[in-house]
Amino acid sequence: MTSPDPVDPAVGRPQRGDVLVVEDSPVGRLVARRILAHLSYRVDVATNGLEALEAMAGTDYAAVLMDCEMPQMDGYAATAEIRRREGDRRHTPIIAMTASDSSAHRERCMDAGMDDYIVKPAQSADLDVVLAKWVGSLAPPGDQT
Repeated sequence: MTSPDPVDPAVGRPQRGDVLVVEDSPVGRLVARRILAHLSYRVDVATNGLEALEAMAGTDYAAVLMDCEMPQMDGYAATAEIRRREGDRRHTPIIAMTASDSSAHRERCMDAGMDDYIVKPAQSADLDVVLAKWVGSLAPPGDQT
């Protein structure tokens, strides 16, 4: 027996899951929120790693989009702390969202415990692909066979 797709009652669209966007730039947060809402994710935001840890203490997110360079606590330190806190009980997918596309930067993200990597400015199609990889895909209404 399969369960029905979760639906956001406010808009009547399927919900794909809760995503935490950790981004210090107001423009970056706005862009990510709009794209994710369009892709049918529910979005919470944090402006630095400390806020991300606080948000994750109260919610099990389907995924986290993590900026790397932020004040107070950067994405690398936040990811390492998330992994320490999760231990063996859970593994939340953490996707780096960063302006750098170098292999050394990508490696640093993976070494910190991030699962994937997307270059900013993120495009809707790119976010859809990477999140579907980690969270699962959801066919648009009417496309299910």
